Amino acid sequence: MRRWVRYFLIGFGLIVLAGVAALGLALWITPDPVPGVVNWPVSPVLLDREGNIVHARLSADEEWCIPVPYEEMGKWMPLILVSVEDQRFYGHCGVDFLALGRATLQNLMAGRVVSGASTITSQLVRISEPGPRTVGTKIYEFVQALKIDWRLSKREILEYYLNRAPFGGTIRGVEAAARQYFGKRARELSLGEAALLVGMLKGPTVFRPDRNPQAALKRRQMIIRQVAENAGVSEELTELALAEPLPAYRPVMPQRAWHFADLAFLDLPAAGGIVLSTLDMKAQQLLEQTLRERLLPMPAGVTAAGIIVDNETAEILAYVGNARFDPVSRHEWVDCARGRRSPGSTLKPFIYAEAFAAGKLIPASLLADTPIRLGGVAPRNFSLKYRGPVTASSALADSLNAPAVRVARMLGVRRTLELLRQAGFSNLTREDSDYGDSLVLGGGEVTMLELARAYTCLATLGADRPLVLESGDMGSSANPGLARQSLKSARNKPGSRLSSRAASHGGYLTPESAWLIAETLRNASRLPLREQIIRDRDKLPVAFKTGTSFGLRDAWTAAYSPAYTVVVWFGKADGGADNNLIGLELAAPGAIRLVREMSRIRPRGKPWYEEPKGIGHVRVCALSGAAPSPWCNTTIMAENIPAVWRTKPCDMHVLRNNAIIVVWPPELEDFTRKRFATDDLSREAVIISPIPGSRYLITPGAPIQSIPLKAEDVTYPVHWYADGLYLGRQDEAGQPLYWTLTPGDTLISLLDAKDRTSSLKISVTDLAAKFKSEELPVLGR
Repeated sequence: MRRWVRYFLIGFGLIVLAGVAALGLALWITPDPVPGVVNWPVSPVLLDREGNIVHARLSADEEWCIPVPYEEMGKWMPLILVSVEDQRFYGHCGVDFLALGRATLQNLMAGRVVSGASTITSQLVRISEPGPRTVGTKIYEFVQALKIDWRLSKREILEYYLNRAPFGGTIRGVEAAARQYFGKRARELSLGEAALLVGMLKGPTVFRPDRNPQAALKRRQMIIRQVAENAGVSEELTELALAEPLPAYRPVMPQRAWHFADLAFLDLPAAGGIVLSTLDMKAQQLLEQTLRERLLPMPAGVTAAGIIVDNETAEILAYVGNARFDPVSRHEWVDCARGRRSPGSTLKPFIYAEAFAAGKLIPASLLADTPIRLGGVAPRNFSLKYRGPVTASSALADSLNAPAVRVARMLGVRRTLELLRQAGFSNLTREDSDYGDSLVLGGGEVTMLELARAYTCLATLGADRPLVLESGDMGSSANPGLARQSLKSARNKPGSRLSSRAASHGGYLTPESAWLIAETLRNASRLPLREQIIRDRDKLPVAFKTGTSFGLRDAWTAAYSPAYTVVVWFGKADGGADNNLIGLELAAPGAIRLVREMSRIRPRGKPWYEEPKGIGHVRVCALSGAAPSPWCNTTIMAENIPAVWRTKPCDMHVLRNNAIIVVWPPELEDFTRKRFATDDLSREAVIISPIPGSRYLITPGAPIQSIPLKAEDVTYPVHWYADGLYLGRQDEAGQPLYWTLTPGDTLISLLDAKDRTSSLKISVTDLAAKFKSEELPVLGR
């Protein structure tokens, strides 16, 4: 008897040793299962800056799958899953040997497979590596389950399983299932909702509530009662869960900000991923609404695009590639913001900024708006008229073409092209000889993204940075299923990856030159009267530059303040022309409104720029903008950059035969001779408001008081000054121009288009200050 016991023990030991050896061999020869577990196609998902899903698309497997971390799966899903599918999950090593022994005995007694002894871990292997349902496959799954349990924690195993489990149709993972069946996040699921989803794991098609509601309900009730018994759920909560109705509809995944998502998904791998973006949905809705409103009176073929940038961070807050895009029909799907278009006059500020920075011009410098030949064609202004002598600031603000060409020639076409390439206009790829003078007039091609970056540099007084699209990126990693690639990890990694479509350049704008440009472009007199009134009422300064391409094919406006930069475009997706495509009329009002509204909904910093330390104030000839000579009869104070400005005294005013005359430069000589040939210059200009010698009183407690500036026998435009300080210009008799009363004696003067001047002195008394300074009588003595 002892011999048989000994043989039995030896045999049993050999069997155990053989089993252990076989298991060890299996563990050694089978591949590492973890890469297959943590890698699978997921949906490209766009999160806004608050971490909310605003856009999702089907994965490469044509499924909705949005991985989330264990912490975002809520209280009930993991608890119910373990209670129903694998009660000893936290106690076994990936394989439940007790359940396996019991299942083996039951199958042998029944003569067929009646129990599988699957664990959550082995089911995870089955999902990751689908195969035929054979004994060999089952053994392989158990071996891989052991390896997974050794490598991953229990929470990670639950996380991967619930992120990869099928929930019927094209739905994979608990987050997508919660959103598709209940319109909520997984962490918000109730006991009854979580029980319904866990019930579907046994048969995703059989227990779908939208197809087999009775079967789904019966299984859900059974699971709720089982969980209540195993997990100690209160009777009250159990009854509430049992009474919950099945979902009555299937919500759809959000797909807002379509073209923003297109841009954000460019760098995602084929496996998909989650992008935490810089998108601000308030700004996005404001941009979409503004563009739609501007398009209401437009023909159906005209569309719009726009972008809003936070100047402090260079983050894209809103982006519309095509305002007529319909995500349902995919109508007007072309992203016009990424298309190459003629910029019209929108590049002119950068040319003038370079001339200011090089000391070749100051805003008060005289330029000639007269015919100039380029390639046999004389560039005309949009109004089809020439103005003759103009200041550099007026030429830029009014977007005059001939002066811009002269400034570009002053710099040289090659330097102009280099400058624009430094500003990020990477589509200007041809030789400078191919562009010639037309470059500054819109003869090249740019994209809205390039313009937005360049104008953001202007808006930050020279800080050039690539535009930022992503605050944290989930798609660059090869393992989109890992916990660090979850919604939580994306939210916790702000700034982890920046969108850079072009290299960063620096030094092409100085703070001083950019400030001079901003001061020039803040002039609102170019706008239609209605828009001027609105802007004056809001008291929010906005710099803006318009552009209209040749043939009326593109209407642009770039607008900015210290806080935000906005670029909008109107045109046809096919590049066709339309008479409505005029930048100042169509694009400017919307762009300015967007800057203004952004400052309201998202206040940031000061409303306007502080003057840089490198800006100087110098007295110059009111006509030439050069240092005054003894013969200059009118001077003004003007801004310059002392460190670079070099000028000789004005040579336009000269003394001949005891009379001061004006000697015009060659480019203006013929124009002025023809203009003045039939003019009677014997009559003097007369200021009729304010009244000469008048004394004005500032009433205590009254709002800011001002008086109109008017003149007779003048030729417009007329430039007005107070004690030599420039007040503004009138282009026509009826145009309002006011001077705010300032205490003291003031010399009011004007200079008209024919160089006639007039001046007078007035006195202004502040009654409040006067009474305060005088000694009041003492009563009662």
